[in-house]
Amino acid sequence: EEEEEGQEEEEDKEEQEKGGELGDDSGVVVDESAARNLLRSASVIVGLHPDQATGALLQLALATGAAFAIVPCCVYSAEFKRRRLGDGTPVKSYEHLVAWLRETAEAAGVVVEEDRLDMQGKNRVVFSHGRRGQEPAPG
Repeated sequence: EEEEEGQEEEEDKEEQEKGGELGDDSGVVVDESAARNLLRSASVIVGLHPDQATGALLQLALATGAAFAIVPCCVYSAEFKRRRLGDGTPVKSYEHLVAWLRETAEAAGVVVEEDRLDMQGKNRVVFSHGRRGQEPAPG
C-alpha cells in the first residue's frame, strides 16, 4: 500500500512538472502554469452575461483560435471608453456591444454568427466555431 501511494505521488509530481495538474483535490486551479495551459487548450470559450469580462473572453478566444459563444449584457461604456465600432462610434448601447463583438472577431478573420436564445432579457448570442488548426490571430 505504501508503495502504491509513493508511486501515485511520483506520478502527481511528473504531471505537475508537465503543467497538467489542474489543481488541488477540490478541483480548483491553483497553479499559474496549469491555469495558462488550461486556457490555451480550451476548445470553447463561453460567457453568459460576463459583464466586464466580455472583451477579455473574446480576446482569449481569438488568441487561441477556440470556438466561442458570448451572450453580452451590460455595456460598461464608462469603463471601456476606447471601444469603438468600425465607423468610430463609441460603444454605448447593447446594440453597439453586439456589433463590436462581431466586428472585432471578423477583423481577426473569424466567421461570426448571431442568434437569440429562448430566454427573457439580454438574449443575443454572438458565436463562432473557431479556427483551431489555423494561424493564431495577430498581436
